[in-house]
Amino acid sequence: MKYLLSILSLFVLSCDSSNNAVCANENACNYGENSECYYFIPDDIADDGDEYHCGDLQVLQDIIDINTSDNFTMYGYDCWNGGHCTLSETGRVVDINFIDVYITALPESIGDLSNLQYLNLSFNQLISLPESIGDLIYLEILTLDWNQLTGEIPEEICDINYISVENNQLCPPYPSCISQSDIDSQDTSNCP
Repeated sequence: MKYLLSILSLFVLSCDSSNNAVCANENACNYGENSECYYFIPDDIADDGDEYHCGDLQVLQDIIDINTSDNFTMYGYDCWNGGHCTLSETGRVVDINFIDVYITALPESIGDLSNLQYLNLSFNQLISLPESIGDLIYLEILTLDWNQLTGEIPEEICDINYISVENNQLCPPYPSCISQSDIDSQDTSNCP
């Protein structure tokens, strides 16, 4: 089992069952007084005075937990310090740029990021996407270039303003929103 946690990158999260709580930083590490929402965020991030949405943080933890490869290079601490995640003023995750961190899978909980607008997962090892990706109603930009995505893309993906899927292994038929350059870059050698 892979242990991603260290003293500098500890990102433990335990929220109430609804995962709808928003917790102020001054209480984030005080489990006794704040038992509904407890997590540790590195001091330099916690000191900024923002609040964090527990459900969104749980999804980020799920991404870490589901990617157990030794090559996976994302830690909770990296999400904030590396500029890979952006929070809105209300503490919701609105932007994720997990580029070239060897993500092999996404959890179904990705669909719980109800405020997510930008998702870039380029240069990873994804072979499929969870159905819950369709629950991201505010998603404007989805970039999945240079993965190992296989199969067909549903037409519903076109509800997103911009999608890029260059250099994958996706099979026709392609939705109308997929650019010709994206289509031309697909490795279709394993398509039926």
